[in-house]
Amino acid sequence: TMQLVKNISGETVFETGWPALAARLTPQSPAAETELVESAGRLAELLDAAGAQREYLSALDAIAGLQPVVARYFTDVLVMDPDPAIREQRLQLMAGLRDLVMAIADISEIASET
Repeated sequence: TMQLVKNISGETVFETGWPALAARLTPQSPAAETELVESAGRLAELLDAAGAQREYLSALDAIAGLQPVVARYFTDVLVMDPDPAIREQRLQLMAGLRDLVMAIADISEIASET
């Protein structure tokens, strides 16, 4: 599932930020999209705290816990929506997820060195 995130996000730079992505959700947004944006935003905060406190295992557990939410998103939501604004918002979500995964990879590298 995370490989799919990387493939879809491609070269997209995550510029929006989690609070702005959450603010763009509407009552018409698919439930799976709302859940993923909110879950990923909480995960981003947790990763910041985990890195600062050197709690690498909890960070790895948290990203693993996001997998079912990501899987549900891909089942229920079309990332490449015909509407350019929706498509861009969803590509930002994919880029943000990719960056979270890369942050975990960086943290696990640090953990393996210590």
